Amino acid sequence: MQPSIAFFRQQARLTTATAQATFCVRPREHARELFRRAIACDAECAVAHAGLADCCSYLYLYWQPTVDNLRMADSASRRAVALAPGLAETQVSRAVALSTLRNYPEAEDTFRTAIRIDRNYS
Repeated sequence: MQPSIAFFRQQARLTTATAQATFCVRPREHARELFRRAIACDAECAVAHAGLADCCSYLYLYWQPTVDNLRMADSASRRAVALAPGLAETQVSRAVALSTLRNYPEAEDTFRTAIRIDRNYS
């Protein structure tokens, strides 16, 4: 039996939480792979695209400043917002990617959009 999209999302979230708690590269790389698997199962899952974008942004900023990570953060965050523009989480992922791309004015606007959607992001 093939694992479900929910399984990959849950595993990716747990791995991301571990990565945030330990602030190290290996769990983020693993989370990046799990988000990719979740997207393979359901390409319309905005939260999976946002998670992939976050992993790639932070990998770029702190451990692996590769063009691939930068491009993936940009494209995954664009897709996340395209799929769910009314979700604060996708807006925050896009804003982080824009900041990573050094597009600070647009990043600030996008962070403000996330805050308008959900005050918990302020």
